[in-house]
Amino acid sequence: MQKNCRVRHAAMVVCGFALAMNAALSSAAYAQDADTRHSVQPRTTQTSRMAQLSTDSIPTEGKWGSCTWKMGPDGQMRIATDGDCVVTKKDEAFLKSYDEQALTIKSQIKAANVEHTILFESGSSFAHMFDQAHQMTSFTGMGKFQLQDPKSTAYLSYMFAGTKVDSVDFDQFRPSNNVITDFMFAATTVKHLNLSQMSPQMVGWLLTADGMFKDSTTLRTVQWPHEEATQLRSTAEMYSNDTALESVSMPMQTMRLSSTRSMFEGCTNLQTLDLSDFIASDVGNAIKMFSGCTKLRHLDISNLVITKHWSYTMADNMFDQTNIADIAIDVNMAIMLDHLHNDKNQPAAYPGSDQTLWYEGQTPTNTDGKTWTEWFGSNRANHDLVYRLHQ
Repeated sequence: MQKNCRVRHAAMVVCGFALAMNAALSSAAYAQDADTRHSVQPRTTQTSRMAQLSTDSIPTEGKWGSCTWKMGPDGQMRIATDGDCVVTKKDEAFLKSYDEQALTIKSQIKAANVEHTILFESGSSFAHMFDQAHQMTSFTGMGKFQLQDPKSTAYLSYMFAGTKVDSVDFDQFRPSNNVITDFMFAATTVKHLNLSQMSPQMVGWLLTADGMFKDSTTLRTVQWPHEEATQLRSTAEMYSNDTALESVSMPMQTMRLSSTRSMFEGCTNLQTLDLSDFIASDVGNAIKMFSGCTKLRHLDISNLVITKHWSYTMADNMFDQTNIADIAIDVNMAIMLDHLHNDKNQPAAYPGSDQTLWYEGQTPTNTDGKTWTEWFGSNRANHDLVYRLHQ
């Protein structure tokens, strides 16, 4: 069991947290940082002259590979209506063959359901499937998606970006290899997302979730399942710029997580964040993780564990523009962050300054205050005490 120090601060950010990682990842393809790794880049809302067409001219039936889709006047879309079907590598992405009409069709979708099994030759066929279907609120049929090659990666990037979807039968989706959910719900307009029914297989094979909820300015809460995310490498920008976010529950154990860069950057409404059940042991990039969380006062990152030092820039601006009052943090991480802050001068890697006084116990006197460096200079072996900070 990790021993943690509970750090409290009366006015500003005081205690820090440093993350480092094992340089070796099991897949070299994902060792690079998220901002250079992905071939799929964030999309902005597109404006098409076809999006203004009369609804009378919108197709209500079509093909995706050998699969038939139909849409009723109530906005209910049915996919694979005529039986089991196949989407090959040569087939366009969903509705892509309708070119400029695609956005017009998507704009009418309110719900979608897959009726029969769809066999995919490529895992990339899911990407952008309902991207910008602004009226869409639910999807069922994840269990009807099957990959021809069980070892293929399922790319769910942008699948529901820009929608109102808050109901997906993820419990029926049981992949047998890597899953990418980058920007999957980016710019969603819902207030609450409950993903707690996500299948253990989906969580277990989750590889990257960069920007998964990014720029969702109405999103207030996100609930994850209590599962082991053993393959997860990156959560960079996961909640970035979610300006209404109030709480996140992520009871997940991650053994290979390498990047939390900008994970909560710009979450200006976030006041309390309890990540005590979010267990990570190999993080090497925590740059701007909480940067710009101007209302954040209470933070628990007690199970983000340092294993070894990896980079002198791994925590640059981690707590920039924050006002944390109290923080629970692993002692070893705090020691590492102190080294980075004082010896390597990393900017805002440390929620406080080198002049911040740390007091032992709950009722400190005015004479026992020491700086972090001074205190740990003689007490590095003691990992069980509770400290109170004052600047």
